[in-house]
Amino acid sequence: MVIVDDDRAMRNSMTWCIEAEGFAVSAFPTAEEFLAAGDPKDWGCLVLDVHLPGMNGIALQHELARRGIRVPIIFISGRAEKVVVDHALAAGAVDFLEKPFHPDHLVARIRQAIAAR
Repeated sequence: MVIVDDDRAMRNSMTWCIEAEGFAVSAFPTAEEFLAAGDPKDWGCLVLDVHLPGMNGIALQHELARRGIRVPIIFISGRAEKVVVDHALAAGAVDFLEKPFHPDHLVARIRQAIAAR
């Protein structure tokens, strides 16, 4: 399970909630740090913020696809513009949650994404 979100408090909160449900979590503040960490093929699911410094979430989604890496992506954002949501989902994201969201809802979507994989 991987989280990429530049907001430290949000990243820590999601990590705590997801780990409490029994998942191992790796968390990164940027797409670049995530990519440098290694092969994400076995990481289950990616919770990805749209608005990141440097490479944004949509660009990371495209880079993973270019590399042939298929991992379920759940996008999160404080600003869920319709065009961005539509683009992310059309490119294969499994869900798009607008912040703030209930942690139980995120965990349920993660479970569904992993089960569908």
